[in-house]
Amino acid sequence: MSREPELRLRPAVPADRDFARRIYVTTTLPYVGRLPGWTDDYVAARFEKRFVVETTRMCEVDGVTVGWLRLSETDDAIVLEQIYVDPTRQRQGIGSRLMRLLDDEWRGTRKPIRLAVLKTNPARHLYERFGFEAVEETGVAYRMRRKAPARP
Repeated sequence: MSREPELRLRPAVPADRDFARRIYVTTTLPYVGRLPGWTDDYVAARFEKRFVVETTRMCEVDGVTVGWLRLSETDDAIVLEQIYVDPTRQRQGIGSRLMRLLDDEWRGTRKPIRLAVLKTNPARHLYERFGFEAVEETGVAYRMRRKAPARP
């Protein structure tokens, strides 16, 4: 019986920036290529605003960095700001495993979780499988929310 590869999150360090930029660009451009104003320069500038070392965690599978994510917490919600997995490692269950790992972290907060996903991004289906529902629609994205767990 084969073992499941170890998945873990670790704090980002400045040396992760180049990897994170590459993953951000390669995972974003296929979904924004037809959107007005989403040039390569615009996407690069968005990355600089989104990769904040102090609030970013890197995702590793068996010690190999395969993605990154960023979370924030407000008084009334957890916000999944960013989540990116290397395209060469997608469709291997990493996104689902990350969501289960995050579920374990979120369970004790009793807060709803919010995120936004581009309308053209198939990751929306992953979020729906984990109980997220679209609650608002912008020109290019869905704002999604998952209710807080019920009190026992």
